[in-house]
Amino acid sequence: MFRLIRQRAIRVIQLGRRPVGFIARNGSIILALYVHPRGQGRGYGSMLLADAKACHPQLELWTLRDNLPARRFYAAHGFVEVARGMGLGNDGGLPDIHLAWQKEAAT
Repeated sequence: MFRLIRQRAIRVIQLGRRPVGFIARNGSIILALYVHPRGQGRGYGSMLLADAKACHPQLELWTLRDNLPARRFYAAHGFVEVARGMGLGNDGGLPDIHLAWQKEAAT
């Protein structure tokens, strides 16, 4: 975790002194994106994702298969499913989905 902080791969949105949400990345891999329930639906997650997209032409992440709100959020931001897993790489051992986004080529 210290390496990510040193590389400035964690972004936090604050309202006043209170954090509302954060995104943690290791290069183009999104490790976590969280917005406090009181801040959801206000565009904070979209802002964090836009910042990550500005840093990388492609992004990827894993989300739980049953987390439909997260899957809808990422789909609305251009992420597509590239693989399904049986949860071998997550703490809960729950089925998950690998999602990816790639910046569109200029025409």
